[in-house]
Amino acid sequence: MTRFGWLVVLIVLLMLAGIIGGWYLIMRYHPPQAITTPVATSTPAEQKLLTSSIYTNGVYGFSVIYPESDTTSADFTPWRTGAIATGTPIVQFTDTDGLFRIGASNNAKEVKACTKAGPAETTLPNLQLGSTTFKGFTHDAVGTDRPQRITSYRTIHEKACVALETILPIAADGSVASSTAINGMLQGFSFARL
Repeated sequence: MTRFGWLVVLIVLLMLAGIIGGWYLIMRYHPPQAITTPVATSTPAEQKLLTSSIYTNGVYGFSVIYPESDTTSADFTPWRTGAIATGTPIVQFTDTDGLFRIGASNNAKEVKACTKAGPAETTLPNLQLGSTTFKGFTHDAVGTDRPQRITSYRTIHEKACVALETILPIAADGSVASSTAINGMLQGFSFARL
């Protein structure tokens, strides 16, 4: 073998020794660790999203997350309880616990009265949904065979009065049960356009 051949063999042997030595040092000071695969679990919020639908409205620029099992309708009157002028009923969600509905009006009288309590309403603390503040009002509709507690959250958005209303039945003892589904819809409301 020539001198050049021996030189190539020596270089190859040195490279192999370097690779084996490097591997030994890495394994000694950084041993491999067991790879664990996380078990897929879902939180209650994720489970709710799996059985939820999203209602969107491009005219008024909002969306609502609601239970998939609820029915929706735009066929209700008036557009908000205690309305003093015309408006548009947008959507009503019928849940086993009660109703959640959304209406809007760009009538000047409604816009002016939007964030003020009506004659039968009691003022509630404001409700913050995203970056929008809603004024809260409530009153009980009694004197019928189905007494109800109506809670209205109203704000002026894009020059229109937008009303979110929850309607829950009042029991014979005068109590009103809270509804996780309806509260979830209320909290799941958001304006897409600010």
